[in-house]
Amino acid sequence: MARGALAFEMSVLVHDPFVPVERVRALGALPVELDRLYAESDFISTHTPLTASTRGMIGREQFAAMKDGVRLVNAARGGIIDEDDLLEAVRAGKVAGAALDVFTAEPPGQHPLFEEERIIVTPHLAGSTVEAQQRIAIDIAEQVLDVLGGRPPRYPVNAPLVAPETLEMVGPYLAVSELLGTVATQLLSGQLTTIDLGFFGEIAEHDVTPLKAFAIRGLLGPISEQNVNLVNASSIANSRGWAITERLHSSHEEFHNLIELRVGSSDSEITISGTASHSRPSIVRVNDLDIDLVPEAGGYLLVCENEDRPGMIGQLGTLLGGHDINISAMRVGRSSPRGRALMVLMLDDEPAAASLDAIAAGEGIASVRLVRL
Repeated sequence: MARGALAFEMSVLVHDPFVPVERVRALGALPVELDRLYAESDFISTHTPLTASTRGMIGREQFAAMKDGVRLVNAARGGIIDEDDLLEAVRAGKVAGAALDVFTAEPPGQHPLFEEERIIVTPHLAGSTVEAQQRIAIDIAEQVLDVLGGRPPRYPVNAPLVAPETLEMVGPYLAVSELLGTVATQLLSGQLTTIDLGFFGEIAEHDVTPLKAFAIRGLLGPISEQNVNLVNASSIANSRGWAITERLHSSHEEFHNLIELRVGSSDSEITISGTASHSRPSIVRVNDLDIDLVPEAGGYLLVCENEDRPGMIGQLGTLLGGHDINISAMRVGRSSPRGRALMVLMLDDEPAAASLDAIAAGEGIASVRLVRL
């Protein structure tokens, strides 16, 4: 899309917090924050998967921030753009036109969007066109040539052989790596810049490639629909411009085996450490604060930075109870008595945006993040 727009001498603005700004600039585009993209763009095209954080990301508030006469294209996933708000913006003249290839409900059935002449709708059938079938045939041929030339295939369905002794040692820690990546991605804000993996203990004496692959899988899980495995993990990371450094240490002062993931961005840095506890992945430290937590798959983590003073735990528990949100477990880490603290709560229910706003507005709360597992 960027290359095509540049060919027409358009100025291209890009917002993707998970691609380094250097890679965006290398394409000839300008990396910007969403506010600027909305305010300056004449045409806006979406290219994001549908996740909890991208569902409804373009609605009434975003339309109000856009130029009058803006045009939108969504051929990514239905639900990214609020269809009712889009129709309202088109009828009000704020949006001059829109092209939709995907819909919140598919098949969409009858919808008022179809009756608006300034909105073009098409079925999501690009893979069935003559051109797409030709592209598929070319992809297959190119991957055969890659394999015959000793290069890894881009879309493998099988994983390479891992030595039994390696799998026996690192196997319980694959889920740890994936968990750390999943949590780090959702706690980080700003443009991703650095990824560093540290391996401590006996696991560092074995091939850590599987652990690295599962960390990449965790980092991408909340933000992408790509299927990451042992074969394509490095290729996918490279395609995003991710340079991942590794550190190997034969021992750790506290844990027999430990994995440490440090992720940096233009705004912040997050370091999460984990290990396997009774063959279950656990988080033992967030930044420099000790947190001993065994998260449950499918649940939610509420991560709050706050002042360490009397009443904080009760304040948060009362607020969540008032919103009918059940707490299954809680851990608190602190730098010193009445200093900086971190509360991590395991929740059975997903808090609504209004609940998170109410928590963030509480006295003594510095920040609030929700992690979906």
